[in-house]
Amino acid sequence: MIEVRIEREAGGALVRVSSTGHAGAGNSAACLAVTTLLKSAARALAERPALQITGAAPHPGSMRFRVEVPNAEDLEYARGVTELLVRGLSELAAEFPEELRLTLHESDEVESRG
Repeated sequence: MIEVRIEREAGGALVRVSSTGHAGAGNSAACLAVTTLLKSAARALAERPALQITGAAPHPGSMRFRVEVPNAEDLEYARGVTELLVRGLSELAAEFPEELRLTLHESDEVESRG
């Protein structure tokens, strides 16, 4: 079972993601899709110079990252990436409920932006 936890700020932008576990035996479609979505989202956010991304993938089946959006200009971009990530993972969780558990939380963190 893959467990993905996503925290978003009240406005919808990603704050942090953590993912642990594997699905099925070998290379399951759910496992490959989750990995691809998470890596793609992290890379898309990291390519935006103003966004600050920290995280790690310490071993197979484990990935986490945190996003800081320091200004209002990049907020809409971060929200768009977040929406696509959540939509993709939600569809996977609906298609593979025995292999993926997705948990969405609203963060208590309040960030000011210039």
